[in-house]
Amino acid sequence: MRIFRGSLPLTKVEHLDIARLIQSALAPVFLISGVASTLIVLTNRLSRAVDRARRLERRLEPGSAEPANDPHEIDSELRVLARRAALLNTAITMCGISAMLVTLVVVALFANAFFDVHMASTIAVLFVLAMLFLTAAFVAFLIEVRMATRALRIGLRQHAQIAIAREEARQEAKQEAKVEAAAKSASDASQRQGKSATM
Repeated sequence: MRIFRGSLPLTKVEHLDIARLIQSALAPVFLISGVASTLIVLTNRLSRAVDRARRLERRLEPGSAEPANDPHEIDSELRVLARRAALLNTAITMCGISAMLVTLVVVALFANAFFDVHMASTIAVLFVLAMLFLTAAFVAFLIEVRMATRALRIGLRQHAQIAIAREEARQEAKQEAKVEAAAKSASDASQRQGKSATM
């Protein structure tokens, strides 16, 4: 449809066409707001991952106030955080490209209406590309969430194994202390019997 015709004023029909055009542009605008909310979530997760990695790196430094008990465990966690940060960065990039393509869809809608340049196929291609990039962003986000959950489960399992090993070592130390106490009491008893026999 063509809305603008040279310098002639807009008719009532053309006003209705503009209203329909604005209504058609509302859906991509709402999509942009949804992408913006997704970007907020992604950037928050990325900032938390970066902060966690910096805290772990400080623990590996010599003379740290909170030295690392197991440097290998911290190194493996840093590798997981690096992969998570890369996935989040990819998702943020894809969301940004998707939002840019959606804005181009809105621009193309108005250009197609006002200048009659027949951009229907271009609008369709831009919108499909925007959806593909948004889908790729969500896929990267889901992979990052799964990776974080798996790392958490591994960490909980490792902590549980460490706690079990410490409890076993504590029980063994108690048993050894009991054996040593029994041996010492038996030795003392034998010494007292020897002294009483000599007397």
